[in-house]
Amino acid sequence: MNPDLLDAARRRGDPPADGLIGELGDGAWAVAAMLRGVRRNDQALPPSLPERARTFLETVRPPDWLDRTRVLRGQRWAHEHLLPVTTALFCASLPSAYAAARGARVLAATGRLQGDIDRRVNETARFVLDVLEPGALDPEGHGIRAVQRTRLVHAAVRRSLAGVVPAEEPPINQEDLLGSLLTFSVVVVGAVRRLGFAVDARTADDYFHLWRGVGAMLGIAEELLPMDFAGAAEVTRLLA
Repeated sequence: MNPDLLDAARRRGDPPADGLIGELGDGAWAVAAMLRGVRRNDQALPPSLPERARTFLETVRPPDWLDRTRVLRGQRWAHEHLLPVTTALFCASLPSAYAAARGARVLAATGRLQGDIDRRVNETARFVLDVLEPGALDPEGHGIRAVQRTRLVHAAVRRSLAGVVPAEEPPINQEDLLGSLLTFSVVVVGAVRRLGFAVDARTADDYFHLWRGVGAMLGIAEELLPMDFAGAAEVTRLLA
């Protein structure tokens, strides 16, 4: 990947979500609270949800190019290897994300690195497990709603930290989002392999394809998303 593309990504947030949060203003956190009880993808949104938020959430859907067969293969692999995958998440993925200087800066600014780390870790783990559940992106799954909630929270955090962190590098920017996505995919697969479990190339590609789709739903520009696991591994090395 062109380093200039990553440099530009560091200066960009998530314009559609940021625009919504800008319109909602102080009501953004109330909207986030309304969505906590909406778990299933086919569950109706609260009637009191502002129409502009409802309209935005309708756009946060799996992209047309996402291959459901490959997604299910990746999810079933994760489900069948849940112990090593969760071990990799807690012992490799999350530490990698929190050790990143820019990501830690955001957590420190929100106070969640010092005083609320247990909740932060549990929320992240819940998000990942919701996405990895077989059928998570189907109507009866929980993955789409999990992504929608997370994307709105990211935008709300960006708004709340305006003026606290350098304006030229917004918090939870495109590069931050891409880096987090790679820790949940590439870093997890690498750690599972180090634990002694074989992960063949097709499985690694399917697992990354799932996360590539989630990344698009989270608002990562598609030109930043590697096409396959090998490309993702290369970008991971660039960001390290």
